[in-house]
Amino acid sequence: MKLIEFGNKEDFGDEWWVCILKGRDWTLFQGSVSWSVYGSGPYFQMSIGYGRLLSVIFTLGRFGFDFDILGRNWGDYRDDLVGESNDQQE
Repeated sequence: MKLIEFGNKEDFGDEWWVCILKGRDWTLFQGSVSWSVYGSGPYFQMSIGYGRLLSVIFTLGRFGFDFDILGRNWGDYRDDLVGESNDQQE
């Protein structure tokens, strides 16, 4: 179990993400903030269930954020990001 894991990704904009109390399959809190190259209209989604206690996604123009509380790990996508950041440091 990892206490805190974070990183950033530059792909069609910048994205910063954090995971707190990450286990093998579940994470207490995971969230991200992004600034995209391409803007979009306003979007808001909140969901409960389906592998998470609470999930929120919000986008307005180029800015966006999302978070999950007590949800399944974001999976291979985040694992790939950690691998990329480690490769770039060498």
